[in-house]
Amino acid sequence: MSAPKFLKKEEINDKIVIETTGKKIGKGKEIAFALDGSAALFVTTDSGIDMQVPMARIMGVGEYIVVRPAEQVQRPAQAQAQRPAPRPAMAAAAPQARPAVQAPIPPPPMAAAAQAPAAMACRNCGAPLKPGAKFCTKCGTSTV
Repeated sequence: MSAPKFLKKEEINDKIVIETTGKKIGKGKEIAFALDGSAALFVTTDSGIDMQVPMARIMGVGEYIVVRPAEQVQRPAQAQAQRPAPRPAMAAAAPQARPAVQAPIPPPPMAAAAQAPAAMACRNCGAPLKPGAKFCTKCGTSTV
């Protein structure tokens, strides 16, 4: 599946917004989002009024921004039950859910012990030796 195409403000700014019926709504101004994850397109009508068009109405963005008439937008409960597979043009404008991030699983303690080299001890005093040491740092006995 290809990655969704995200739109920048410059790509929607001043584009004509029309319904599928052919009715001109106005010109695209910007896209805004709410903290609940919903988003809307702000449109300036020919009379200078700013209105919000929910993303559920947007069908595609090209030379024009094409939207469904307000009467054809399904309620959220209906949309859950009857949601068709998104078309490529809609997927570009629709917000995408993020996959859950899983924390890496640490190796079991036995595996970690098997990976680390066994610590060596001085044969004279029993002090731990650093890897590759030729002499004990505590008593000076040769390890070779």
